[in-house]
Amino acid sequence: MSKSTVSLILKILTAIIALAAFIFFSTGKSVAQNAAPSLKAVPTISGPNITLGDLFNNAGAASSRILARAPQNGQSMVFSASALQARAASMGLRWTNPDGVRQVIIGSGGTMPITSTTPGLGARPTGAAVAVTRDLVVLTRDVAKDEIINADMVSWISSDAAIAPDTILDASQLIGNSAKRNLRGGTPVRAADIGPTMAVRRGQPVTLIHEASGLKISLRGRALTDGTIGGSIRAVNIASNRTLEAIVESQGVARVLIPTTSTQITTTAQN
Repeated sequence: MSKSTVSLILKILTAIIALAAFIFFSTGKSVAQNAAPSLKAVPTISGPNITLGDLFNNAGAASSRILARAPQNGQSMVFSASALQARAASMGLRWTNPDGVRQVIIGSGGTMPITSTTPGLGARPTGAAVAVTRDLVVLTRDVAKDEIINADMVSWISSDAAIAPDTILDASQLIGNSAKRNLRGGTPVRAADIGPTMAVRRGQPVTLIHEASGLKISLRGRALTDGTIGGSIRAVNIASNRTLEAIVESQGVARVLIPTTSTQITTTAQN
């Protein structure tokens, strides 16, 4: 056998080995990428937020999505399986809960999944007292009076305890509103505890926008009443001491409703 023939055979064998290695590693990577998400046995939550990657193996692109604020030292957070599934699905992670987990308790040091003791999610032994379990919206931390509630401050717990008729069950009713009093984290919130966020507060400075004949004028004013965005307020023009009616447009800004002549106000025209 000539040297050229041996060299050709070696090249062919090398190519076959390289192709086999490529197929092996590519297949392994594909299988890993397509593996179903599963709860971690020992999750690690070290940052200020709980991410899907903290709780699930094979979370993929959804790993960095924030689930909720991490509980403070000594505190815990409880997710029912259904609430956790819904939150994960909304972020692009499909967890089928093959182990029948009923709830996940998230503490400051990690989580502890509690699985059903009988077949079927949430099944109970025959003859046992059956409690009605519901998902409740709670705050992840204490909220001060007048503080605006945002999405990062909201989580869910599963509870079979009796609740007040006006207990809030929908997170959208919390987000964007303000606390009417100091609220404790981890406890259900009642409708009477929150209210619309005030963009203008009584006694505080407010910029009054007045437009007439194509001229836009900014007035320094003081609010006489509270007001939400889109709501009406009464405010006094500091320069003329005249009381005006206005519609709140944004934080600390309102548009004058009652026309005011240029001889009654002292203003600075805006470009």
